[in-house]
Amino acid sequence: MNNETSEDRNIIQSTVDRYLRTHYRFERRQCAVQDTGGFNPAVWKEFSELGLLSLSMDEMYGGLGGQCRDAMVVSELLGYHLVTEPLISSGILCSDLIQAFGTEAQRSRYLPSIATGSEMFSFAHTESDLNFANLHSVQTLATATQNGYLLNGKKLNVINASNATHLLVSSAVENSGADPSSANSPTLFVVDTNTVGLTLESHITLDGSSASTVTLETVQASKADQLVGATLSSDDLGKATVKSQLCLSAESNGIASRLLEETWAYAGNREQFGSKITDFQVIQHRLANMYMALEAAKSFVWVACELVDSSAANCASVIPNMRRKVSSACREIAEGAIQIHGGIGTTDELIIGQGLKRLLAIENSLGSEAELAVESIRLLKNTYNANVRRNR
Repeated sequence: MNNETSEDRNIIQSTVDRYLRTHYRFERRQCAVQDTGGFNPAVWKEFSELGLLSLSMDEMYGGLGGQCRDAMVVSELLGYHLVTEPLISSGILCSDLIQAFGTEAQRSRYLPSIATGSEMFSFAHTESDLNFANLHSVQTLATATQNGYLLNGKKLNVINASNATHLLVSSAVENSGADPSSANSPTLFVVDTNTVGLTLESHITLDGSSASTVTLETVQASKADQLVGATLSSDDLGKATVKSQLCLSAESNGIASRLLEETWAYAGNREQFGSKITDFQVIQHRLANMYMALEAAKSFVWVACELVDSSAANCASVIPNMRRKVSSACREIAEGAIQIHGGIGTTDELIIGQGLKRLLAIENSLGSEAELAVESIRLLKNTYNANVRRNR
């Protein structure tokens, strides 16, 4: 698929859309959220058979070798149909991290099993002040021992950890080398969820997904469990998570597209004062503004996606600003949908309310507008300083 055409991408889009329209109706989603915390093993198996779990994985490990654009197409559809299974966090993010930082032995061991769905990973990264907008300042600590490391810390809102077989745990490494500047640098560890000292406290999140607070108390990890042979900077981690961040933004666009479509249909049928409310100029203006916001948000994501696929220098530095723009646009669309629907739009009876909750959950994981603005400035400063050093 590395040399695929737009026709290949259209086939992916039509296949996934047809499956979701047939098997993932809104009523089924409501039942899944109420009964299973949004995760259905049978659906996960079907995702594997469709190749979605290995969409961007290298072909030598059983993947499809798709580009960022393929992941964007699928992610928009996940959002449009409000899919609750954690395809982005478990299927794309974790496999990208293993491909980027794992040894050949680790890639050969874990990636094929992710592709078949026989094993599932969750990314244990979020802490009290840590999310995608802040990939540094990790508080979880790995202390070096004679046989490996002891991990201590707490991770919050780890999506689908209760169904995962392994966690990818971000941790600072204490005394990571003779160089004092390398102390407490972040790294990643593969941790089996049945490991002694690891406990999960599961809960249901705002959007109905299952998440867990993960506590690590002197959890033993061998050197072979360390995903990277050396410590990495937060910028390294940021670059490796670019695709998954883009996927979450594309998912937001898919949700916003569905909300706009539902709102347009509702407004076309709703009557007040003897007229359909789409005859009122204020409603027409609101819908037009929502449409323009959606098209702008889609453009932001696709431009960033093109930069990633073309391996443009410093493409990671544009991501926080892109996420901020998309988050703001999708929030505007969701607020407009609720205003036009009225109070019922906030309930779980309609897809509007559930879509809003999913958008808020994504925004929480990606970071607030203020956090993203700070991260964008930090990356721009790093880019400027790197250019200055290069030109000396």
